[in-house]
Amino acid sequence: MLVMQKVDEKKEYEARVALVNHLQSYLSDRISGKSITRLNDGSHPEDLFFIGRLSGNKADLNNKFSQSEPKQIGLTFRISKKNLVKETIVVKISSDYYVKVNPTYEEQCEHYINEFNNRYPDNKVETFKELIDNVTQFPSYSCDVIQVFNKVHLDNFDFELNLKSICGEGYSGKKYLNDVRDQILTLLDNKIDEISNRYGKINDQVTFNDLKSKETWLDFIKRTAKRPFVQNWDCKILAEIKEENDQYCRVMISFINNTEDIKKERDIVNTFFNTSLTVELLKTMVEPIELKALKDDYKYNKTQIALGKNCSVEDISPSKEKITKVKTSSLPIYKQYRLKTDDDKFKAEFQKLIDNPIKVLKSLQKLMETEIENWINDKNIKLHSDAAIKQFNAEIDGFKNEIKRFTNGISVLENYPDLALRPFKLMNETFKNSSKGYKSWRLFQIVFIVSMIPDIVSREIGEIKPLAQYEKVDLIYFPTGGGKTETYLGTVIFNMFFDRIRGKNAGTTALIKFPLRLLSLQQLQRATDITAQAELIRRNQSDMKGTEPFTVGYFVGSGNTPNKLYDSDRKEDMIPSIQAMSEQERIDKFLVIDRCPFCQSDKISIDVLVNERRLVHVCKNENCNEGILPLYIIDREVYRYLPTFIVSTLDKSALIGMQRNFRNIFGNFHKKCLLHGYTSQGKCLESEGDMCKFADEALENVEIYDASPSLIIQDELHLVRESLGAFNAHYETFINYFLSEFSSLKRPIKFIAATATISDYEQQVYHLYHKEAIRFPAPSPYIDKSFYAYTDYEDLNRVIVGIAPYGKTPVYSILDVIQYYREELHRLWHNEDSRISINNMPDLSSEQYKRVLKDYWVILEYNQIKNEGMQIVNSIGSMINERLKSQGISDQNVKTMTGDDTFKDVREILSEVERPTGEKSEIDLIAATSMISHGVDADTFNFMIFFGVPKNTAEYIQAYSRAGRKYPALVLMVFNSNREKDSSYNQHFVKFNEYKDLLVEPVPINRWANNAVEKTLPGLLSALMLNHYDYHLSKEGYKIYMLSGFQEAIRADKLPNHEELSDILCSAYGADKDTFGALYKEKIAQLTQRIIKGLMSEEVNERNDYFITNALSKIGFPVMRSLRDTDTPLDIIMEDPDAELMRK
Repeated sequence: MLVMQKVDEKKEYEARVALVNHLQSYLSDRISGKSITRLNDGSHPEDLFFIGRLSGNKADLNNKFSQSEPKQIGLTFRISKKNLVKETIVVKISSDYYVKVNPTYEEQCEHYINEFNNRYPDNKVETFKELIDNVTQFPSYSCDVIQVFNKVHLDNFDFELNLKSICGEGYSGKKYLNDVRDQILTLLDNKIDEISNRYGKINDQVTFNDLKSKETWLDFIKRTAKRPFVQNWDCKILAEIKEENDQYCRVMISFINNTEDIKKERDIVNTFFNTSLTVELLKTMVEPIELKALKDDYKYNKTQIALGKNCSVEDISPSKEKITKVKTSSLPIYKQYRLKTDDDKFKAEFQKLIDNPIKVLKSLQKLMETEIENWINDKNIKLHSDAAIKQFNAEIDGFKNEIKRFTNGISVLENYPDLALRPFKLMNETFKNSSKGYKSWRLFQIVFIVSMIPDIVSREIGEIKPLAQYEKVDLIYFPTGGGKTETYLGTVIFNMFFDRIRGKNAGTTALIKFPLRLLSLQQLQRATDITAQAELIRRNQSDMKGTEPFTVGYFVGSGNTPNKLYDSDRKEDMIPSIQAMSEQERIDKFLVIDRCPFCQSDKISIDVLVNERRLVHVCKNENCNEGILPLYIIDREVYRYLPTFIVSTLDKSALIGMQRNFRNIFGNFHKKCLLHGYTSQGKCLESEGDMCKFADEALENVEIYDASPSLIIQDELHLVRESLGAFNAHYETFINYFLSEFSSLKRPIKFIAATATISDYEQQVYHLYHKEAIRFPAPSPYIDKSFYAYTDYEDLNRVIVGIAPYGKTPVYSILDVIQYYREELHRLWHNEDSRISINNMPDLSSEQYKRVLKDYWVILEYNQIKNEGMQIVNSIGSMINERLKSQGISDQNVKTMTGDDTFKDVREILSEVERPTGEKSEIDLIAATSMISHGVDADTFNFMIFFGVPKNTAEYIQAYSRAGRKYPALVLMVFNSNREKDSSYNQHFVKFNEYKDLLVEPVPINRWANNAVEKTLPGLLSALMLNHYDYHLSKEGYKIYMLSGFQEAIRADKLPNHEELSDILCSAYGADKDTFGALYKEKIAQLTQRIIKGLMSEEVNERNDYFITNALSKIGFPVMRSLRDTDTPLDIIMEDPDAELMRK
């Protein structure tokens, strides 16, 4: 049975490869006209074909239209001077031309019928005989003459060119090859002369009588047609040689359309189509051109075979040993093969890691040590420079450090069986129970998790600190879809069990932050699933039964879920209005996970617990005993119940300066309400509006061991950039400082980050965290493999095609592609016999064939800006649907995925795409922006179109990674030829895709940005007051969160003076330990003094019952409400505008 399953999988893979290649070839033919010999459907070649297209007109080649409507195509290759003097090259020119001809009798009859049916849809006919029967009813009906074009194909035209004849005695020269031009024009003239029925202008309409027979039709043409148009194509062939240096010259061959274009006359087609050049060296070889823009890396070949003009160039040499034959390519193709984790090398099975973990891990350790010996001894690694040797040694050292940290983790597991080994086994049991068909870890996952164990356990056991590197930031750097999420989730689950075992019975263990809300929503399900499995195991541990359950908090703000259930401004309880909603309304508004994390049922509802004042997810599956799910989705609930694992957005960090209840997460709380959870105040957090009936005296005193979090994880690190990155950097170092200095055990937090695309990561981590970074996995000395993964050249991942639409806008080019793609998919779906048209398509059952096709049904169209996507959407509705309808294809169901779409919209779209309600998705196309680049994962995104090159390489990699996650995908990059960047990418298309990782731009971030401190310091000063001083001084009766309480504490010397506060903030910023922070020290001192002076001034004293955040705004130092809060605020003071945030 298993063998048969493998055979079927192989056949379906082969079918998908065949389908992708077929679709690529089909679309290429349609947009280039390659397979067309005669256009007889009334269309014009200039409206259809835009590949390899050279426009007419003798305008300057450098004018502003030359990029979108180029006149020439060319290639430049490099040759040594010694070879140039003896080299003769063969140049081959290929191009298509179109001549308008008279339609045949049959063609005009078909057109006559089609036009009749369009004009009289209630009297449609299918044959000309039927039309004869209707002619008496419509005696005056007539139509125009259908336009028909014959292709004239210039192929196999070649000529020899002695290079020395171009440059004479020197090494530079330029020459127009007029004799070659004359030969081409003579050849074209001869081909035109062979066309006997060339079109002459016909202004008359065609009537029924003109089509009674072939003879009457020929008579009509003879009677009405004017003299055939004269086709005067003209061209130039330019050969140019330029001396590059003492060794080399560059040779450029260009083919130029020099035809005078008569724009108003469409009957004459002066455009050249599907043009290409081939150059073959007869005696020597091409010397590759070095691309200096590429970063120096010994593993990469920094050369290109040749350079194209308005095209790319490909090597078609008969031998791989040397480059002797090159050809222009107007449809460059890059085939990307799948990167796979090397799990067959070693099976880190969950069960074996439960039964005998030390033995398994030590075996893996030995394998790693063998690997590094193989690297060092590999004679195939070529190190040709000091820089290469230095880089290689750094890569060896990086992997050695990886082995050392892994070994240290094993040592901790071995020496601390209860505190370390036991939570490790429980973590493996959790993943074993949760895995969907997986029995083992990927190698990099288990190595990372074990490497983190000393950093986590050293929080409790000081003697192992020499084995730990908790003060450094660990960066998980692995391609999209490789398993980064499970890597850090495994680390979190270990830490959760470790906390319970060491006596931390409640409180938050870890926070994971995402730069985008959609990302947080996508990953919430995975976090909840694994936490639920860990909770089931916790319940069965006798020493953990008295501890609080493992839970998840969704901490993203009121844009998605309510901040709280009591509106203090309106003095209104929101619970009755939520109860009044229908079940579906509550689901639509508040649902954040689609499946029960325990039973995986999708029968999830939203209920209200009135007494506990909670909005809860409830599993309605009768076979599931869980009911209320361990998920908190309201900010106030997160503060009250302190989920073990908080899934958050980056922006939430700003709340530490706005919200005094945030300190609960930091572990600063000491009371607990029996119904409503923890509080750091002397009253229940739900006492507002008299929502809690317990007296303050009834609150329970609590003391949680090491209640502050141990881990903060930042996913998609490359998105933390620019001003967002600078502001977040200040809040990150403040949080680390705060927990190191003011938490109960004064322990710093461990930072982990993850990304699939990054460059110069050391600098980003320094600026973001003010710490050193450790990349994991460390780079290997191989371009296509490491200890953990390899490129499988037997498994096609993506076929990426570059399309430069010359003479046509990107919008209309994309619309053409969408139309052609849908026509072909419709044909293949509804006519199974059509599969014979697909080369190398294996023999599949009908069910298998449909299963393959449905994975390519949805078109994912990517736009850099929303307006471009709306152009596509609107044009499909107004143009493409009409064209498709004429072929019996229903209107396209188009959806958008942009920043304007709600989570509910996105969830519904993904649900239909991944789990169609019918045989295939009801959605035909999704027009998206960059919001799909992160966290939007579906196995059925396998055809993707880019509207222009994304703004940076990281975005390009992240975006195209949406396609081909499981199956081979076809990706089309439609260049915007008016953009210099797009034209450059067209020229270097294959190299760009080969070396895209080297081209990822460094993330722009500067923690010492001049004005950033002015934006963040008020919030951090407020955070210090609200989270530390207000908590401790409230026991003495001071309300530091109020301006009056702050002033009172200052006067009583209960708070540090401005010099002392300045020193604290300098440490929080890291300005006291960094030479670059010297200017910040001065600014911090000045700003702190001004703020304290302002808060104590008479001006603000006129109404001293401000919340402290209001007072800061009043004196011109507003607290950031969001880390994206970059605009200058308009100072509008209302009645307690921050009361909502302060009271939450």
